[in-house]
Amino acid sequence: MSVLKGFLLCLLIAGVHNAPQMDLPAADLMHFDVLMDDMIPCPDSEESSFTMSDIELEFYNRTQLLVNGKLIVKEKLDSLKGRFELTKCDSKQQVDSCQFVMSTDINNICEKLPEKGSDWEPFMMKIKDFDPECPLEPGTYDIEAAPLDTSTFQDNPVLYGYWIADFVLLVNGEFGGCNRISASIVKKRRRGGRAL
Repeated sequence: MSVLKGFLLCLLIAGVHNAPQMDLPAADLMHFDVLMDDMIPCPDSEESSFTMSDIELEFYNRTQLLVNGKLIVKEKLDSLKGRFELTKCDSKQQVDSCQFVMSTDINNICEKLPEKGSDWEPFMMKIKDFDPECPLEPGTYDIEAAPLDTSTFQDNPVLYGYWIADFVLLVNGEFGGCNRISASIVKKRRRGGRAL
């Protein structure tokens, strides 16, 4: 899975306000639930230059989510770089169990966003009136049924736990904000109480 695709998923997890259950056969439902905890500025950080809000996830099938919501760009953004840091804990209550998982620098966000044939191109095409070419223009953009492939995550026991993701954005070499996203990923339960 690409770093940018992972970051898009983290942003989506962060913006979830309502993830409705659809009336699909059990075999078609995803095998995990994402329980959003919070999306806040990182400790000792200012507000971010962009965010996502009012996100709703629709479980389209076993390996795909459809995303609706808003992308908010607060100022003109160009020459974008970022740093993505991921920490995993057994649970929110077990902070002594937290372990650093990875840190990745993304040095060419402006080159990657408009990339044709990329994993995220179908998602980007569903952001109404949004031009992924830098500079990104300020505005609130509607996300309408944007597909996100989740096949990488299916039935992966390493996935379950409490996750903290920090994304630091640099705009023209200057600090553009930091968002901390936290969420629990748990194994989906069947109606009878047994895990899938």
